[in-house]
Amino acid sequence: MNPIKLALNLIFLLFLNGQIPLLASEKQQEIREGGGEKGSEGDENYDNIENRATPPLIPQEEEELYSSPPSSPSRMTARQFLQITPEKAKKQREKPSSPSKEPTPLSLSDIKLILTYHKKNYLYPLLNYSFCDSYASLKMKLNELIYEKGTLSEFLFNTYDAIGHWSLLWAYKSAKTENILTIIYLDSIGFEGSYKRHLFENVIGHLWEKNQSFKILMPAPKRQNDKFNCALFAINDLRALSWFYYEKLEKEHHGEDNYNKLYELFKGIPSESYHDIDPNFYRLTNFPDILMQGTQSVSTIRKHKVDLPEDHPKSPVPYCNDTDGKSVNQFIAYQREQIDIILDLERQAMEAIKEEEEGLDASW
Repeated sequence: MNPIKLALNLIFLLFLNGQIPLLASEKQQEIREGGGEKGSEGDENYDNIENRATPPLIPQEEEELYSSPPSSPSRMTARQFLQITPEKAKKQREKPSSPSKEPTPLSLSDIKLILTYHKKNYLYPLLNYSFCDSYASLKMKLNELIYEKGTLSEFLFNTYDAIGHWSLLWAYKSAKTENILTIIYLDSIGFEGSYKRHLFENVIGHLWEKNQSFKILMPAPKRQNDKFNCALFAINDLRALSWFYYEKLEKEHHGEDNYNKLYELFKGIPSESYHDIDPNFYRLTNFPDILMQGTQSVSTIRKHKVDLPEDHPKSPVPYCNDTDGKSVNQFIAYQREQIDIILDLERQAMEAIKEEEEGLDASW
C-alpha cells in the first residue's frame, strides 16, 4: 500500500474513534482553503494578530474537565502530539504572519461532522437537535411542534433558501410557557439584521395567519461581524447551552425542572413586543452571558456588560486583544482554524479510503 495512503487511513480511523481532539498541531495548521458567504461587513481588523493563543471548540479549562479521561492511552497519545501549550502558542506568535484566505462557510455536512466530533470527544452530551435546510422544512417542523402535546424541547439548525445563512432556534413548551410553543431565535447577526424578516415572510407569518398559537423571543445583540461563520455561532450556541444544562443543572439535581432553568436564562432578560412584525414577536435586549463568548466586537461585549470572570469557561476575556489600535475578540478566528484542520483531515482521509477501495475493487 502507498505509505501516504496508509498514513491517511490511520488518521481517519483515529478520527472515527474520537482520538483526534479539538486541538491541532503546528504542522496541521498549514492546511487551509478559502471562500465567502453573504452577510454583514465586520468592523474589526483581523490582520497582524498579536498575543495569539489557539483555543479548542471550548476553552482549555473546560476541555480538561470534559474531554475523554486522560487515563485513556489513546487520548494521552493524541494529547502528546496535538495539545496546544503556552510554549507552542508563544512560538506561533513569533512566526512571521502571512496573508490567509477567508474560510469557506460551513455546509450542512460540515456541521454534522463537527457535532459528531463533539459527541466522540466530550463527556457532556448535546441537547436534542435536528436540521431544517429550507423554509418548507422549518415550516413543517414548527407546525408539528405547535400541535404536539406535553413538554417538548428541540433545537433546530436552520438555513434559508438561496441565502446560506445559518441560525439556531430553540423550540420549547412546558407549564412555564403556559403550554404554548415558545421559540428562542438565536441569530448571530442579531435583531437588527434582515434574517428575522426572512423568517417572518417565509415561515412564521404563514403560521400566524392560520391562527396557530406560539411566540418568538429574539435576542438583540449582533455577535457576528464576518461573512462566513454564522454556522459556527449556531454550533457554539447549542454546545454552550448543552454545557450549561449538564454542568450547572444536572449537578444541582433539578430533575424535570432543568429545561425551565435553561429557559430562565432568556425569560429573565427584559423584552419588548415588536408590533411591526407581530405582537407575539419579542425583542430581548440582551443575550445570556454564556452565549457572548464568540462576539467579534469587543465594544459589543462591553456595551452589553458581559460579566463573567476571566477564568470562566465561557468568558471572552482571554481572547480579546489590542491589534493596530483596535480591541478585537479572536475566539471565532482561532476556533475556526481548528475546525478547518479537522474537516480537511477528514476529507483527505475519506478520499484516501475511497481510492484504496477502488484499488481493491480493480484487483478483483
